[in-house]
Amino acid sequence: MWGTAAMLLLLQPCPEVEVPFELDEDRGGIVVPLAANGHRGSALLDTGAGHTVVSTDLLGTAAGLPPGEFSPERPGLVATRMWIAVELRVAGVSVGRHRVQLMDMSEVSRVYRRRVDGLLGQDVLTRFGRVVIDFEARRIHLARRAEERCSSPRE
Repeated sequence: MWGTAAMLLLLQPCPEVEVPFELDEDRGGIVVPLAANGHRGSALLDTGAGHTVVSTDLLGTAAGLPPGEFSPERPGLVATRMWIAVELRVAGVSVGRHRVQLMDMSEVSRVYRRRVDGLLGQDVLTRFGRVVIDFEARRIHLARRAEERCSSPRE
C-alpha cells in the first residue's frame, strides 16, 4: 500500500515555487535573491536577456573584464563577457549547474544605486513550464514542467 502511495506522489506535478522580489521603484527593476557557487547576492529579472549574467564581484573573480556599458536612455547592456558554469540558485530554488556569462556589473550597480550581482535571463526562466509575476504579492511563481519528477523544490 505504501509503495503505491509513494509512486503516486512521484507522479504528481511539482508544486509551484514562489520567489519573493523587491521592486526598484526608481528604475522599475525586479530584484530577486541569487546565489552562484554558494555566494549570495541579488539579480535583476531581465525577461529580455537571452542569457543569465553573474558579476565578477559575486564570485570573487578578478577576471579583468571591463565594466558593462549601460545607459538608461537606450535598452540593453553591452559588455565584454566570458562564460563560466556555476551552481545557480534563485531565492533558494536550485537551478542546478548552469552556464552563465561572467561580467563586471559595477556600472549597472551604479545606475541602480544598489549592488546588482547579475541579470536573470530567459535561459533560466525557460527551465520552468510557467512563470507568473505577481506584482501585488511581490512574488514570482515558477511552475516546474509537468514531465519533471519532484524532489525538493527548495534545497
